[in-house]
Amino acid sequence: MKNFRYHLVLTLLSTIPFVQSVVSTELAQVTRTETRMVPLSTSDLDEARLWGLNPQEWERYTFLMRGIRSRLSTDNISPIEVLGIHAQSEAARDRYASMWAQLMFEDAERILAFQRAYDRAIERLTRMHPVIDPNRLQNINRNNDLKLRSSDRVLFFTSLDCSICTVVYERISRLQSQVKSIDIYFVNVDGLEKQAIHDWAKKAEISPLDVRSGKVSLNLDNGTLNELAPAIHSVPYLMLLRKGKAQKFPPELIP
Repeated sequence: MKNFRYHLVLTLLSTIPFVQSVVSTELAQVTRTETRMVPLSTSDLDEARLWGLNPQEWERYTFLMRGIRSRLSTDNISPIEVLGIHAQSEAARDRYASMWAQLMFEDAERILAFQRAYDRAIERLTRMHPVIDPNRLQNINRNNDLKLRSSDRVLFFTSLDCSICTVVYERISRLQSQVKSIDIYFVNVDGLEKQAIHDWAKKAEISPLDVRSGKVSLNLDNGTLNELAPAIHSVPYLMLLRKGKAQKFPPELIP
């Protein structure tokens, strides 16, 4: 009797892994079946089509975002990026990468087209209105003639996010041959944004040769505007440095 019970217990124990495996497999199959049977909402289908994805891809994206991906990435990560990061084959990864590159390329074209349109609009406006508000400027002593001198320095205060500033600089740059230098000061910019300053200078068509020769200088403001003109809190702003003394730039001298 004892031997019979012993063999019975061994037999039951040996069947547990098999039973667990069968149950796990069946549950997984049921889960997958139920997932496939739940249709996507109209809004989900519209979203999928917007991104160029089929319903199965959208289901996988939403599944991934319920897991670790939503905790590791920003809220605005795109479905294509999610699927590409978790691609199940090299071919799928390449396909999603190509889709994302194409979307980014097209968006860059749209942004540049809008920027060109904006620049044209700003140019039309600045032809009709003064670029610098004369009420904010103080003329040079009337005893001085309103002419620039070769020893003068033009101080031009700008910021990286000031769209109109490049238009203003284009006007001021015409004075370059008449003065010692044009010194550009970037307000609210730190030393880590060197590349952004380089990009701004490139957009403003500042020659590297002029920078090397000292005809144009690129500087961090570091409180210079506040020191020279404490009441001024916006850019663009112009000043004239003559004989070591800074004064507001006379609007009559703006080309």
